[in-house]
Amino acid sequence: MPLLSGGSGIALGLPANDNATPATPAWDGIQGPGVVISGSCSRATRTQVATLLAQVAGFQIKAETAVAGGYDVEAMADWVLMQNTPPLV
Repeated sequence: MPLLSGGSGIALGLPANDNATPATPAWDGIQGPGVVISGSCSRATRTQVATLLAQVAGFQIKAETAVAGGYDVEAMADWVLMQNTPPLV
């Protein structure tokens, strides 16, 4: 199958391709540390990110730094776990 990339609206018609009925999956939350991860650059997401960053700590991962191996993943994980509320990465 081809890989599709784009906004969430790109997937709206996919269930009909396989005669599937969209449904909300069952989900039960768990207790413990967490993190909010955002990778979208849409206008709506940027607004949501700005709103959240006014309330919680955040860490921006830059693509060029990541590709160059410039991040210590263990240090980033430690930073996430040190936060009092789930941070935004």
